[in-house]
Amino acid sequence: MGWPSFPKPFVYTEARRERFQRSKVHLKIQQFKRFIENYRRHIICVVIFSAITVGVFVERAYYYGFASPPTGIADTTFVGILISRGAGASISFMYSFILLTMCRNLITFLRETFFNRYIPFDSAVDFHRWIATGALIFSVLHTLGHIVNVYIFSVTPLSILSCLFTNVFVNDGGLHGAMPNNNTITAIKQ
Repeated sequence: MGWPSFPKPFVYTEARRERFQRSKVHLKIQQFKRFIENYRRHIICVVIFSAITVGVFVERAYYYGFASPPTGIADTTFVGILISRGAGASISFMYSFILLTMCRNLITFLRETFFNRYIPFDSAVDFHRWIATGALIFSVLHTLGHIVNVYIFSVTPLSILSCLFTNVFVNDGGLHGAMPNNNTITAIKQ
């Protein structure tokens, strides 16, 4: 009895030529997929940092708009308080991280740890620029919030402002209603 013969294995396979997709839409989709594959750690870090920044903005805006002790100022300039306080908190958060992205010794130390698998430390300068751009946008929002506050306080009647700022305005019951306090006028002259 002889041994059964087995078919010879194919060591090499023949290359198939597939039709090349020349559609611009297909090429853009392929380019987008490659971008996501190459920069997925960068994208995840930027999304997490952006979500935390927006969360800080929303939390501070909510606190000063609805949960803070009532002083009456939020009733007078509601939008300005929300924008300026929320943007100010986001600026503080972003400026604390903008310095960390330029600490070379810290980045060199962290590059040798397991964090290097998750955080792209080699792109710290690009992240620094991204944080600076975000901080600039929030700084403009913060300034616009203060401009809104100044405008609203300038068109608000003095009788309402005297209730809000009792140390600045004194209601003497005269013809003009609330007048600036003498200490305020003295401080302005100096």
